[in-house]
Amino acid sequence: MKDDDDWTNEKTWYKANPSLDHTIDIEKVRNAFISARENPAEENIFRQLRYTKNVKMAECLTPLIVPAKLFHCIYVKNEETRSLVREKLQSKEITKTPPFVDVGYWL
Repeated sequence: MKDDDDWTNEKTWYKANPSLDHTIDIEKVRNAFISARENPAEENIFRQLRYTKNVKMAECLTPLIVPAKLFHCIYVKNEETRSLVREKLQSKEITKTPPFVDVGYWL
């Protein structure tokens, strides 16, 4: 799935679940979606399991867009990516720490 795909649009569920209506009952997914809309914790589970989208911690805590300047730590997969992220932060005039940019576990 692409980050700009709308997880609330039923048409995109078929993209994430090619076997929808074959091995997975669409009504079951619709009910899970309705429950997810009512409960933020269930929304994250729905987006991960039914929509195959990694949910970042900032997305779990708020429905708002969290600006990078408010991040405490950004984990990246390698030194090359660490350099790129630091350059992006500097280009946005985010020069103080936090956020720290560390190589570590990430999804």
